[in-house]
Amino acid sequence: MNSIEKAFRILKTQGRCALIPYLMAFYPDGPTFRNLLLAAQDAGADMIEVGIPFSDPIADGPTIQEAGQRALAGGASLGKALELLAGMRKQISVPLVIMSYANLLLQYGLDRFFSKAPRAGVGGVVIPDLILEESAPFREMADKHGIELIQFIAPTTAPGRLKDTANAARGFIYLISVTGVTGARPTEDFSLKRHIDSIKKVTDVPVCVGFGIATPAQAASVAQISDGVIIGSALIEIVKRSRVNAAKALARFLRSVRKAIDAQGERT
Repeated sequence: MNSIEKAFRILKTQGRCALIPYLMAFYPDGPTFRNLLLAAQDAGADMIEVGIPFSDPIADGPTIQEAGQRALAGGASLGKALELLAGMRKQISVPLVIMSYANLLLQYGLDRFFSKAPRAGVGGVVIPDLILEESAPFREMADKHGIELIQFIAPTTAPGRLKDTANAARGFIYLISVTGVTGARPTEDFSLKRHIDSIKKVTDVPVCVGFGIATPAQAASVAQISDGVIIGSALIEIVKRSRVNAAKALARFLRSVRKAIDAQGERT
């Protein structure tokens, strides 16, 4: 059984919602990134999404773009990220989800990437610019190596498209909370129940919500109606502000989010 599938099965028996923090590989630097991974796990993350820096990240807002540029300037790459994660395999027990753009994976080699991913503790891959009609080669390699290819669904996804995407989804469905790119939106009132209900009518694959969630209160609200909460830009901003105390600050925030999510009580 894939590690992501196993994690969601355990969470379901516990009546809990997944907390999935996003971190940019090698941001702000390699040693700090390692500490952030451990801090996120210790603070209650059920999975961790690791972004691979890319020069043209069409889905990323300013905060994550800036983090990616700094990581690239420091020499970050997909290969180095896999090597670092593989070296931390004994320390990281939660499943990892790689977020990367299609061109990076194609340049690296699909079979090469998907064969190395499990050794790095990777259970799933998110590819923002990969459309369903062009996903067959990626899906073939993912299935070959036991990696879940996670699909995006947006509030604007048409019903027919939603059904096709949901049927192709593995691991979990990444529901984009708003139209636009990533970025913390601390005043946003996410109205997603109708969209989540539409997805749940056509698939049993867990639905996790990302893009814009920035506060414990927002996370708790989303946790009431979804299977997972993904937080990215807000964490990158914490790291940027905190510098030498980044891991402690990140852990403090994630614990507050974990507490807010769990305060909702058991989910059915």
